[in-house]
Amino acid sequence: MGTRLPIAFLAGFASVITPCVLPLVPGYLSALSGIEGGRLDERGVARRVVAASTPFILGFTVVFVVLGAGTAAISNVFSQRAQTEIAGFVLV
Repeated sequence: MGTRLPIAFLAGFASVITPCVLPLVPGYLSALSGIEGGRLDERGVARRVVAASTPFILGFTVVFVVLGAGTAAISNVFSQRAQTEIAGFVLV
């Protein structure tokens, strides 16, 4: 478990800095903070962006942790076939 967290972090970081995703980051931050992309380098704006994005990030974290824990619980209780049927039902 000790090495999995840094590896997961690096994989997530690598996915954000890829050439197809990185250009979307200023627009994402603008949409999240309500500040135009050209003003992101102004003084004090970084603090406002962090303050606006922290609840959003925490919300996503909670949702995905709960989903991951639920998936782990299902995998321990149900057979592989039942897991496939449950996944199909959820997707539909």
